[in-house]
Amino acid sequence: MSEEHLKVPRIINSTVVGSTKWLELKELEYVAQDGVTRAWNVVTRTTRRKDAVADAVCIFALLTGGGKPPQTILVRQFRPPMGKFCIELPAGLIDEGETVEQAALRELKEETGYIGHIVGVSSAANMSPGLTNETVCLVNVGVDLDADVNKTPKTCLEEGEFVQTILVDVHNMSEELNKRAGAGDSINYGVQSIALGMSINCL
Repeated sequence: MSEEHLKVPRIINSTVVGSTKWLELKELEYVAQDGVTRAWNVVTRTTRRKDAVADAVCIFALLTGGGKPPQTILVRQFRPPMGKFCIELPAGLIDEGETVEQAALRELKEETGYIGHIVGVSSAANMSPGLTNETVCLVNVGVDLDADVNKTPKTCLEEGEFVQTILVDVHNMSEELNKRAGAGDSINYGVQSIALGMSINCL
């Protein structure tokens, strides 16, 4: 079909197939570019607010000071869907009434114990668009290791949360991720992308 005959794709129907407290499985009916009506299954979050900028935040924290080279924080936790431990950035859902910035600073404190300041916020980005409509904002947070509040960080994990904090030299992220993957951990796509970007930038 020639490009001039392609149509603008659109969703024409959405049916909930199943749901839990946190997630819904929906079947979408949509008209594709060729005009044919097709079906697609999608997982959505029940916690999404209509006015939300994104569902969640991921935090790239840059730790400076303490007589050490620049570091960032990775977290390691068991993820049942993967059946193994995963290496990720600190992250979490945006609560009702929170801004992206507030959510990022709260999640960083809860998962890692560190207190930082906002450096920058990305626009909302999709996570796995073939599976879910979930979006996240990547938030760049600066952490001063010389500040008294960051000399003895204490996490504030919820019941059932088991998160290991990993500090890694930003210039050695790829090596650290390769080591973790070799030991059997699953590496989050976002973390891998940041490490690749850093290695390219250092060429």
